[in-house]
Amino acid sequence: MKVELRNISKKYEGNSFYTLENINLEIESKEFCVILGPSGCGKTTLLKIIAGLNSITKGDLIFDDTKVNNLLPKDRDISMVFQSYALYPHMNVYKNMSFGLEMNKERKEVINYRVRAASKILKIEKYLFKKPKELSGGQQQRVALGRAIVRKPKIFLMDEPLSNLDAKLRESMRTELVSIHRMLGTTTIYVTHDQLEAMSMATKIVLMNNQVIQQVGKPEEFYDKPQNLFVAKFIGTPTINVLNGELKDGDFALNDLNCKIKLADNHKKIIKDEGISSVIMGVRSEDFEIVDKAQADFSVKAINVEHLGMSKQIICEIIPESNLIITSTKEMDVQVGKEVHLKIKKYHLFNELTEQRID
Repeated sequence: MKVELRNISKKYEGNSFYTLENINLEIESKEFCVILGPSGCGKTTLLKIIAGLNSITKGDLIFDDTKVNNLLPKDRDISMVFQSYALYPHMNVYKNMSFGLEMNKERKEVINYRVRAASKILKIEKYLFKKPKELSGGQQQRVALGRAIVRKPKIFLMDEPLSNLDAKLRESMRTELVSIHRMLGTTTIYVTHDQLEAMSMATKIVLMNNQVIQQVGKPEEFYDKPQNLFVAKFIGTPTINVLNGELKDGDFALNDLNCKIKLADNHKKIIKDEGISSVIMGVRSEDFEIVDKAQADFSVKAINVEHLGMSKQIICEIIPESNLIITSTKEMDVQVGKEVHLKIKKYHLFNELTEQRID
């Protein structure tokens, strides 16, 4: 099912401000769309509007070609999976998964088929007659997913469903969820603050901040072509290095390093044509190259080296309390306290006034 939000705004009673304002978004049928952003950005409010748990102040919510603004949650053909598993403690796994179907007066043979099919997909067949307290957190989350799957909804809505699991289990559950989505092909809208979940699971990411959509696109677009400085800083581990400087003779002079970085011709043209007076440069940690001093754009002092197995992270000091993080191969020999000579292979440029990408 396709989901479309047209100029959606939400204002809670008693508030003078909008929690969401003029949100426009299209989620295609069968997509795995992740709504990503920091706490308080409006992502859960948006999910609740799609679910029908929050009313719409202005705008329209469209499922396929049908306006559903006033449709009750039970009539929207959706299933929700929450951060808390919300399982019935007195019921076994089978009953937890079948309860909704029983309330809808489905035939027993249909219920049994769906529960057993879902439990096989989720690898919880042997737990069907155990109580929730006998299960681990990951197993309980699978039961919550199974309860949603057996209803065969047209849309899955998931609100941070993995946040209560430990890191190793979250990793395996991410893989499980992607596999289930590929198998079922159900439109899935998933809310999280975790960029790793978004980048590893989504076919489309919607990144929000301050109740506004910052960028919509495929995961790789957020890393390779962030549309503004917030996106560049939010996506990527380690965080993108932000270099402050000024424009001099059409190039970028780093304030703290007494050097000049040559800008690409297309950037120079945009800066000149649009009358941009100041810019910010962002450089991913792997986009620095360690070179001989004669080839370097600038040199900095290494203050720490972190060994990460297949790579090293080198923390270098520009000035006191201002550092760069460089990712190098594990073979690179860098000594703490020594100078590191760096060349920038690739950069991202932003208008300092608007923080929008210059491209």
